[in-house]
Amino acid sequence: MAERDGDDGVPRPAGSASRDPGHGQEIDPSLNGPLIVTNVERLTDSRGEELPTTPSMELCRCGGSKTKPFCDGSHAKRGFTGERDAPGTPDAVADYPGAEITVHFNDLQCSAAGECARGLPSVFRDRDIVRIVLRKPWVQPDRDNVERIVEVIRRCPSGALRYTRGGENGPDHSEPPGIRIRRNGPYEVTGHIPLRTGSWPEGATRQIYALCRCGASKNKPFCDGSHLRVRFRDEKN
Repeated sequence: MAERDGDDGVPRPAGSASRDPGHGQEIDPSLNGPLIVTNVERLTDSRGEELPTTPSMELCRCGGSKTKPFCDGSHAKRGFTGERDAPGTPDAVADYPGAEITVHFNDLQCSAAGECARGLPSVFRDRDIVRIVLRKPWVQPDRDNVERIVEVIRRCPSGALRYTRGGENGPDHSEPPGIRIRRNGPYEVTGHIPLRTGSWPEGATRQIYALCRCGASKNKPFCDGSHLRVRFRDEKN
């Protein structure tokens, strides 16, 4: 059973009184173990089908469980560590100004879902080709309609993309609380569910975020796209 540090610093097992249903919704990355999810009633797989939930759930984040998305204790056998180790990717927000909108992007927070490049390739271009070969910014806000840019940024599941338009920051997410499983990828969290971590990336929204499910992220508990590098697979969900 997973343990976490209680408010008084004493490790407690999952399902203990510190996660009483009266304490509200929460996601708590346990020490080198699963995500302890409290009072989240909506959990859907990559097909949009709802999965059974309980007031206190343990979701696998080591990538090894045979009962994904739920934990089966494999983290102990695999020597999983929840430590954050992202020396190669700076935690910083890059600004891409256009005539009517400025796009903000934190590479460390990106879960590599590809919603931006698929949704609006004229603006969000292949980062390596544009940056290295063409030596131009990979985000070029003046290459398409501002409303379309806003809509594509709204679809970014990790919150890595933000924008400033007319002095106002966005997007503002109003999705209901829930956890959606990305096929062979992370847990995508919506609805401003509190997350117990002191490692929020710079400029990160708390309304939505993506949490590592493969165990390989260097920015735990957040996804950094490493599931693509390690070829993580979960055909069931």
